[in-house]
Amino acid sequence: MSPGWAAFAAVLAANAILTGALALRVWRQSHVPGRRAFAGTMVALAIWAGGYACETLAPSVEAKTAWLRVENLGIVTLVPLFFLFALRYTGGSVAASRWALGVVSVVPVLTLLLLSSRTGAGLHYASLRPFSGAGGPLVVAGGPWYYVQTVHSYLLMLAGTLLLLRAMLRRPERYRAPASVLLLGMAAPWAVNVYYLAGMVWPGLASPVDFTPLAFGALGLVYGVGVFRLRLFDIVPLARDAILEGLP
Repeated sequence: MSPGWAAFAAVLAANAILTGALALRVWRQSHVPGRRAFAGTMVALAIWAGGYACETLAPSVEAKTAWLRVENLGIVTLVPLFFLFALRYTGGSVAASRWALGVVSVVPVLTLLLLSSRTGAGLHYASLRPFSGAGGPLVVAGGPWYYVQTVHSYLLMLAGTLLLLRAMLRRPERYRAPASVLLLGMAAPWAVNVYYLAGMVWPGLASPVDFTPLAFGALGLVYGVGVFRLRLFDIVPLARDAILEGLP
């Protein structure tokens, strides 16, 4: 194991600890709509980052593949949970969230079922190979279902981002900071994941190593500042601000 990969795994582990701490902090704030979904999003990030760290350090392809399955528990649930959080935080009702949960869960559940079988896993990952003999994570090639899962995630990321953006623009200017923090946190994962997928579609265009979990570490850092310094979840939810602003 080269020192570079050991450092890479250490940063991923730190990301997992940070996002896990955020999940615990927000879970305790029972007055916040969407707190369960936000905490779940942070737990999914922790699973992804922690699993990726273990995949990087694992000595054999078989062990790396096992950790890749663990990572997918976080990968496929992260974006649906983020969308559900955005829906509730911007004023969506509990009933609407329950209906949305049933809809957005279909593709992730099918993905996990496919990954649980040898034949189905081949539909999601066309091939898996180690990055190098010096260690590191697996380099994956997506199968047909991989791109179904990817499109599903991108649509939900876009929908959640648009919900937050619309709510931010509708708020009085002095109350826009929390939504701005939420949107800023999504910028790095969007950019890095697009870069990684471009390398999968056009080999050689980008690194075959997925740095998205590290970018989500930046998201965790931004949200950490929002929660602990800007008191992101100690304010009235976004959709109610315009109403309260107009009250005598």
